[in-house]
Amino acid sequence: MSEHTRGRLYPEEQPPTFRRITPHECVKDLVRWWWVSAWEVSLGSTSQQHILAYPDSKLSIEPDAIKITCPTTQAYAHELAGTSWVVGARLQPAGIALFTEDPASLADRFLPLHDPHLHESTKNAVDAQGLEAGVGVVEKRLRDSPPPSELALLANAMVALIEVSDKITKIEEIAEALNVSVGTVHRLAERYIGVTPYKIIQRRRLHTAAEQLRHSPKSLAEIALANGFSDQAHFAKEFKKVVGLPPSQYRESATHGYPRGK
Repeated sequence: MSEHTRGRLYPEEQPPTFRRITPHECVKDLVRWWWVSAWEVSLGSTSQQHILAYPDSKLSIEPDAIKITCPTTQAYAHELAGTSWVVGARLQPAGIALFTEDPASLADRFLPLHDPHLHESTKNAVDAQGLEAGVGVVEKRLRDSPPPSELALLANAMVALIEVSDKITKIEEIAEALNVSVGTVHRLAERYIGVTPYKIIQRRRLHTAAEQLRHSPKSLAEIALANGFSDQAHFAKEFKKVVGLPPSQYRESATHGYPRGK
């Protein structure tokens, strides 16, 4: 699955101007990747983006605000309107630690960030030189941050492990791979991510399942088993709870159009 489409329930909704940018080596422990996007939507219209986000936090700078978006427990629809842009970062677990000590308390919410100098500097750079110049401004600010703790870096490793290995299906397997206790895995997830380890595993499964529902001829039962669900009923229950549509209805909406749920 391409990381450029994972997280978008309907990849064709992606704005025409959308790019992911690899962070500089000096901030790679704080930022998984940068993204920049710009859009121009006709007056009186909106463009909906149906998102099943990664289970982590994002920093976004737009013309009128800076905000931290903390982990979301369900899929959601984000509306684009007018003409605007965003410079954003998918934060590593060590990155969110710069902004809050309790990301779990901010689940499904966003945290306004009051930093007039950063906001103005980023806007000026975007206006003068383009979106990637805005990334440079924010990246320069993060370079001056205190170095991440060993626990924060361990949380980074935990998330990376879960996302790339579909063989990780149990919390005990995470603990064994990282050579830590199960209790430490739970504490890392709570302190640096804001959702349980199981929810991180579940989100990876649902991302993969959504991709397969869009593109694979496999049956629902086959997709369920391929992604570690005990059976089709378990898969359908978990998918609907998070995405808002049963798998069969999502497959129909993804291949033939609306309705598109949330």
